Amino acid sequence: MVGVDRIENTARAIREMERGEIAVASYPSLTLRILPHLVARFLRQRPEVHVTLMTRNSMDVANSMLSRAADFGLSLVPTQVPDIICRPFVEIPMVCALHPDHPQAQQDVVDLTDLAGQPLISLGRADQSHRIVLEALGRAGIAVEMRMEVELADTACALVGEGLGFSIVSAVAATGFSREQVVFRPIKTAPRQVTWLYTSAWEPMPRIAHHLLDTIRSGIEEMVLNSSLREGDGERSRC
Repeated sequence: MVGVDRIENTARAIREMERGEIAVASYPSLTLRILPHLVARFLRQRPEVHVTLMTRNSMDVANSMLSRAADFGLSLVPTQVPDIICRPFVEIPMVCALHPDHPQAQQDVVDLTDLAGQPLISLGRADQSHRIVLEALGRAGIAVEMRMEVELADTACALVGEGLGFSIVSAVAATGFSREQVVFRPIKTAPRQVTWLYTSAWEPMPRIAHHLLDTIRSGIEEMVLNSSLREGDGERSRC
């Protein structure tokens, strides 16, 4: 009878989403900066849930899904792999990362035309943001000095902190740096970057994973909204 009660209690906990396992594969900026905070928010209400966070570059998120290592994936690049359902998840504005002594760091909002001729630290050409940034600079009608290319937004921001140039990164990368290292400013007519959601085309996602996904979506949207309000109020965006 004790064993039966334990099984019934476990089944009830799973039904009520108090217990279960979730595995998430996501690109580095999200897993290093945003997901720890949002997953912690989720787990505080569900102490019996176990979450695995896997940091993968955007191209490798699909492999985690195909190997069934993850219940869902978040990537900066869409995929056309037949076994994966890919759809837009959220759009995140990009911000300008500047050294605290940079003249534009004193502005509330950065106009890209004021950065003409300055050294840019860019993410690699395989990263979707590389194209987005170049298109934004093209619309602004300016040329910049391509100082360096790196793979991770965190690396770009660290180099900005060393005074090697400016960078344009997703707003999710702006969390965790001290204002003495790097300041982040909203961009006038900011370019936006799409985060893509990967789910299995053959297996339904566990119910509890849907609820974690809802927490992640609402948390990112809250962050974007707060960033927009700061821009609208003319306050400096320091993350």
